[in-house]
This record gives sequence, structure tokens and C-alpha cells, in this order.
Amino acid sequence: MSAISVVLSRPRSGIPEPAFRGMAEKIAAAVGEEIPFAVVSHLYDAAPQGPVFQFLRELPGDLLMLAPLYPRAAHLVLRANGVDVQLGGHPDREAAGDPAVGTPGSRIAWYLDYRDYLIVDELAEKVRAFLHSRRAATVHAASAGSLIGREWRIVEEEVRPRWYPVIDPDRCRQCYECVNFCLFGVFDLDTAGRIFVAQPEACRPGCPACARVCPEGAIVFPLYNDPIIAGADGNGKDGTPPGLISLSPPPPPRRAPPEADSTREQAQAERRRYLADAGLGGTNGKDGPSAGGPGGERT
Repeated sequence: MSAISVVLSRPRSGIPEPAFRGMAEKIAAAVGEEIPFAVVSHLYDAAPQGPVFQFLRELPGDLLMLAPLYPRAAHLVLRANGVDVQLGGHPDREAAGDPAVGTPGSRIAWYLDYRDYLIVDELAEKVRAFLHSRRAATVHAASAGSLIGREWRIVEEEVRPRWYPVIDPDRCRQCYECVNFCLFGVFDLDTAGRIFVAQPEACRPGCPACARVCPEGAIVFPLYNDPIIAGADGNGKDGTPPGLISLSPPPPPRRAPPEADSTREQAQAERRRYLADAGLGGTNGKDGPSAGGPGGERT
């Protein structure tokens, strides 16, 4: 069985440092001395080429990630920043004896959203039970030796609040709706014609409009206040309750639901507001710059 490391992501805010330190100490005790344990800056705010994602890319073996994000969102953030991992099953299911998920030989990541645990001891016990089910406390790769022992590895960087979308490749149907809708140049097509986030920093802070117009729910803003846009499952596509990772294949394309028109109107209103805030609002009630100007919609 592959070696595993446990990584705890800091919150952006809301937890005083002594309380976070106490939580980290209890999790470290649950992890034990045989398994690497590290604390990193808030995942979503870390720079793509900064020390946090460099560390996660180079960390050998599988990964149990504890973060203040929905599991699906945390996974998409890792993948968007070059951490090559496959999605594991839900830790509860595997701790109960369900078979592991993932291609043999691949690096697998499991996720726990620690916002779900009001009592830290319950979170620590969840971690302990999962690691026991994985029989991970055996031998770890020698290259991870610097992480093993009572001293934690702390990998932090100076972060600033970021705001950018991440794309779920299992749900994206390449309809180009987001490319046409966003007027800030956030999305583009790669050489194979696949949509990707080309300019994440061009996204307007707080704007979720492109996620609303995506017919497959493939665009996630991990810190938005709507759970579905923030990456919670249970959006009616596969029946999975919120907070659990969906392991079913993505659904086939479907016709827009009746509320789609009102959702698009809401997205258009948000787009107009953020365009106006950026000084790019059009005239005569139209979105965006005048025809022929930069940032116009693709046709």
C-alpha cells in the first residue's frame, strides 16, 4: 500500500492562532510519529508557483488533505495548481472498509473539510480511523524523512486573498459558454480546444457569474457563499448529499431547467455590476465595451 502524508491547510480567517495551534497539535497526535504531517498556508490563496504548491507537487505518496474547503473544491484547487493527484473515496467510507478508489500506481488524495467538525477531538478521531484503515503507519518513502517525527513541517508563504475559478474536467462539456460570457479574459482555449483558466488574476473579486451560466456545474469558486458554486456536491446532478464526494461518472448533457432563465439574468446583472466597478460598463444598457472594443464576447 502506498505511503501517505497528512497536510493541514490554514484557514483564511475566523480561527485564532492559539485555537488553530491546538487543533494542529491534536491532529498531529492522531497522525502519530510514523506518518509525515505538515501545515501549509490557505490552499486557495497560495501562489501557483509558490512554496506551498511546490511542496505538495514534490511530496511523495498519497495525501490526506484537511482544509476549510468542500472536498471537491479542495481537489480542484490542487489540480488547477499542478498537483497531480486522483480523487480518492470519502474517508468515512474507506474507514468503514469500502475499497479504495483510484488507478493502481497513481497518487491519490482524500479530503476532509474541517469546518464540519465543531469538536476537534472528533476530527482527530476521524483522521486516526482513516489512517488505521489505510494501514499507513508502516514504512514511508525515504525522501519524506524530513517530515517524520515530532516536529511538523511548516510550509507557509506570504499570501493575499485571491479570487479565481477552477474547472471540474469531469463535468466540463466544452460548450464554451463561460468563454463567451466572461468579458474579463479569464478563460481561453488550449491548443486542443479545451477550456482552461488563462488569466485567473483577471477575475473580478467576488464575481461568480460564469459559474451560474455553466450548464454542467463545472465551474467552482471555492470561497463563494453559495455551497453549490463553492463546490459542494448534491446539486441535483447525481443525488449526492452536500459535503460528500461524488464518485459517480459525470452526467450526460441535459436541457436547461426552468429556472435557467432567471439564473442567467442574475449572472448578467452580476456581470454588469463588476464591469461597472472596473470602469468597463457599456452604454445603452449593454454589457461590456462597445462593439469592436477589447473584451467583447466571442462569437
